[in-house]
Amino acid sequence: MAEFHRTGKHFVADDVLVLLDRIRAIMPQAEETRLLRDFLDVALDKRDGRYDYQSYLALNLLRMPRDESTNDRRVDLRRQHDRLYVHLIADALAFELAAEAGATDLLPLHRPGPERVAKRYRLGLRAVSAALARQGRSATVDPAEPAAAVAVLHAVVVADQSLSERRDLLIGMLPVYVVHDEYLFIRVLQAYEATFAMLAAEVRATVEALTGGHAGAAADRLAYGRELLNAAAPLFSLMATMQPESFRTFRVYTEGASAIQSRSYKLVESLCRSPEEPRLSSAAYLSVPEVRDRVLAGQPSIEHAYHAASRLGRLREPDRLLLDTRMGEFANALTQWRQTHYRIAIRMLGTRTGTGYTEGTPYLATARSIPVFTTADNARRPAMNGLPEPFANAQATIREQFPLLSTCVYLNNNSTGAVPKGAEHVLTHYWETLRTWRDGVWEGWHDGLQKYTDELAAFIKAQPGSVAIDTNLSTLLARVASCFDYQAPRNRVVTTDLEFPTIPFIWNAFRRYGAELDVVGSGGPHLDEEELLRRIDERTLLVCVSHASYSSGATVDLGRLVKHAHNVGALVIVDAFQSVGIMPLDVTTLDVDFVLGGAHKWMCGVGNAFLYVRPDLLPGLQPAATGWQAGDRALTFQPSTGWAPDARRFTGGTPFPLTSLISQVGLDLLSGVGIEAIRAHSLVCTDRILRRAEAAGIPVVSPVEPHRRGGVVCLDIPDGEAVKHRLAQRDMICSWRNYLRIGPHIYNTLDEIDEFMDALEDESRGSRR
Repeated sequence: MAEFHRTGKHFVADDVLVLLDRIRAIMPQAEETRLLRDFLDVALDKRDGRYDYQSYLALNLLRMPRDESTNDRRVDLRRQHDRLYVHLIADALAFELAAEAGATDLLPLHRPGPERVAKRYRLGLRAVSAALARQGRSATVDPAEPAAAVAVLHAVVVADQSLSERRDLLIGMLPVYVVHDEYLFIRVLQAYEATFAMLAAEVRATVEALTGGHAGAAADRLAYGRELLNAAAPLFSLMATMQPESFRTFRVYTEGASAIQSRSYKLVESLCRSPEEPRLSSAAYLSVPEVRDRVLAGQPSIEHAYHAASRLGRLREPDRLLLDTRMGEFANALTQWRQTHYRIAIRMLGTRTGTGYTEGTPYLATARSIPVFTTADNARRPAMNGLPEPFANAQATIREQFPLLSTCVYLNNNSTGAVPKGAEHVLTHYWETLRTWRDGVWEGWHDGLQKYTDELAAFIKAQPGSVAIDTNLSTLLARVASCFDYQAPRNRVVTTDLEFPTIPFIWNAFRRYGAELDVVGSGGPHLDEEELLRRIDERTLLVCVSHASYSSGATVDLGRLVKHAHNVGALVIVDAFQSVGIMPLDVTTLDVDFVLGGAHKWMCGVGNAFLYVRPDLLPGLQPAATGWQAGDRALTFQPSTGWAPDARRFTGGTPFPLTSLISQVGLDLLSGVGIEAIRAHSLVCTDRILRRAEAAGIPVVSPVEPHRRGGVVCLDIPDGEAVKHRLAQRDMICSWRNYLRIGPHIYNTLDEIDEFMDALEDESRGSRR
């Protein structure tokens, strides 16, 4: 081991490998030599031509949970996982501690600076907190002083370790080179493997429980699996502290064996839902033939067992609802894991070719959208002509998340959306944070803001690093506007007279810098798109329009608009406040340049906004309206030498985290439901409003064609503002902006819409009298 650590596995002298190979050849095939034989197989993998992810991480030398049935060993296996997981992270942190103190010469290249090491201490302690709590040892570690806490954690762990556990940790560390960060990389991957090995056991037990007709046990296993994934999330933050240049240095010698999506990951994926043939025949599955063979041999999955239990009548409606919920929660947690993995890979690799028998980040971009389940998604997706029974059942669970719905019929989501009750926990925790304040809290807050930003990007199909958040749309739009020099002849900003007042107000302010505002008139509630396109020509610098109108609900054909603008050299800024969260929005496919949106309407959040910037534009954009967090060294608290390389260059000063932490709750819920299901439900509901209005003789302002209609229906009611107030007195909540606006969301029912329309017809008749 000393020789391997001195040079790195890739550079061990050939004569040493020859001697080891001879020893292996003469070693008796006995139980007492099994560990040494396993070790030699790992040590000689490159020489043998068997080098892969499994041997790079020496997984056969660690006591991983097994994925066989766990019904009779559930408690023991969970304890085994927690024990190994804590040992791995404690060892990684102890290495950082020893290197910082100059107490080790192991892997001496690229030692990180003290700020980076301190961050690793904090993140590592957070990563083990859940497992320590399950072990009843939370009180042994005080995170207030991270370095001291790491020393205590390691001492406690070592004191409890057996000699064989210490030996396993030693021989399970076989880096390929002598770069410091590879130690952290290996330990984090081993900890993830422990988690996914445990997940595989839980998922397999879920299949067995469903097959045996035990829906409650299956739901419990899925809930525990979700907890494991969520508790392991800080590992990605820990891995993100690696120095990219260090990773690229040692990665050269991993020869395609440093991929995270390993055998255990694919086993979990295939136990959730059998992969389709193209996925099963891809390099990803061909690299794990034993998993592929299991699938081809008819390995049952959760989805298969769910369908079988349904056909055999083993699922009562409460059981089905519970399983749909737990499957959705688990799928959301696993999808978030994929998204974060993709973001970390982009940070480390960019778009270069990947490892682990994949095509790199392009492969991850594709794999992250593979459905975990389709059963629960289909159960939540309503048909276009009504709400099928399974969706109505799932919707009951969704409605339970919104206390506001127990007080009124709430159809005002286009103005201010309802907020899930999970926000209460965020508020309580926030107050507790303030009450017991320590500056280290900012570390967690910044991680929370990054998580929210990354998941917003995923929600609109954007690349990680292309979205920034701030307090409101006005602030972000002004930053975009401040990037440009408005020099004739290309100094025109084309917009319309149907925009929210923010838009014309800001662009009028930029007249002083040379911007020439060209406002396309409508002459009514709907935009003349042909006239808009005619006004966009070689003099146009920017086009700024809404995806969906706040005053009519009419949508713009963004694909056509963007293509025309780009043909004449103009850039497009889209206000998506009235579409994001209720309509699908794929910014990458649209090739749109800038998209603005926010949380407090259809996103079920509060008081913040986001900005998407097309990634290839970022290097050339330098906002004049800016703040210290837009710099390339912001969080080091050193003077920045340039702009942040990604969309963070559009951030401002010190952020206010509370609104994003609350909005994360709504984003998680919407992501779990799925935007396609949300859109389908919205169209069903708005269609009901349109048909009821037509039958009652109430003029409709919004488009009746589904593809031209956003989430809101606008009606032309005489004395409409007074009608709105009278409806509110009857606990029927909508809004008024020149027209009566009705905006149902995923949690609203057709019964509620009928109840609202009954009241509206009554009040409308009163106004006409």
